[in-house]
Amino acid sequence: LVELVDRIYKAPFLVVDQVKRKLNSYPAEAQKGKVLAIIDGIRDIGERAQNSRPDNTRLRGQRITIADSSTLSAAITELDGRCKWLVGTLHLMVRKMKDAKEPEETIKSVVERILKQCEEQLPAILDQPDEWLPKWIEDQTTLEGRRTWFSDHLAKLAMNEPAMLESETKQWDDETSPGIVEKIRECRRLNYPKLNEESWRECILQYTNLSDLANKVPEVLMDMATEDLERVVSLINTKDDLIEWGEDKLMKDLQEDCKFLTHDIMEVLRKELEASKEEAPFTSAQAAMENIIQECQKLPEKIKVLAMFLPGEDMVRKTVLDKLLPSASLADLLQKLKALTG
Repeated sequence: LVELVDRIYKAPFLVVDQVKRKLNSYPAEAQKGKVLAIIDGIRDIGERAQNSRPDNTRLRGQRITIADSSTLSAAITELDGRCKWLVGTLHLMVRKMKDAKEPEETIKSVVERILKQCEEQLPAILDQPDEWLPKWIEDQTTLEGRRTWFSDHLAKLAMNEPAMLESETKQWDDETSPGIVEKIRECRRLNYPKLNEESWRECILQYTNLSDLANKVPEVLMDMATEDLERVVSLINTKDDLIEWGEDKLMKDLQEDCKFLTHDIMEVLRKELEASKEEAPFTSAQAAMENIIQECQKLPEKIKVLAMFLPGEDMVRKTVLDKLLPSASLADLLQKLKALTG
């Protein structure tokens, strides 16, 4: 059990260090609340460890309480202390199980399960919504049904908008703050998987003004597309390579509401390639596909509007397809997309 105990003394500290590094990307208003929530999570995991001991009927779980008025630095100090408490609790659990002659495999199974909870549940707490956030900003910055570091950064920028800072109630909505809402919606177009790459994350976090970020969205998207093209250009030697790339790109980057377009977009690409004399690396076709995918990021908002007036998802999809097809080329499809989302 030596290696197992060694993991007990390393894993929780590594997780807490990861949480503290990630914490810096969240608004100052949210940080203390998130730390307290992490401490609650550690308490729950520690109590589950106590309940796994053979003598659990004699135990009363240690409850962790921190005054709401505590500072962020005090909460961080408490977090470090509770991490040590969790490590000690897990080590004691192993000793008690060993003293009770429980099989080594059982002990390993229990410890691995608890450490997995620690590694998965504690970082996930950071992505939960915060009480300080007005409901309408939470709704506008929730991306594909979940909170991310990008969600919280957008929320922070929105809360620092002059109109928000001057508001005493912070009770704003689409009608009273259309400018803020439109800026957030423009920034939401950046929600690509590659946004989680460290270089792009650092790029976005440097913006401290919502308007500046919204104005830079087209340029950032183009830079992302160029980077992607540079990565794959050496891999595309035939039209079949390009078709395979296009299918993968659509499945990866299209939002769930738009994936029904994949087949039809690919058909337009295939027909264009059949009629084209362009040779590898097919730069113009790739660029057109990138632009189409970027424009599709605006479609979910249009689909929501159509759903308010049309009976059922099938009718909504048919209406969208009727607006886009037939398309004579990728450029034609892009223009029709812009007309639909504009």
